[in-house]
Amino acid sequence: MAESDAQRQRTIGICDGCGKAAVVWLSADGSCRSVSGYNACSCTEASFRAVEGDESSRDRV
Repeated sequence: MAESDAQRQRTIGICDGCGKAAVVWLSADGSCRSVSGYNACSCTEASFRAVEGDESSRDRV
């Protein structure tokens, strides 16, 4: 993780709607929001979840 503090960590997240990856803030309560002030994807209401473990390489050939 590139940046963190007691309240949140910066990590990679995946949009539950379209599957696009984005840099997100992961809060201590488990919620994620895009680091960017704008939606990181084209979904009307983007909902991100943090990438865990090997998930980022799971679909590689």
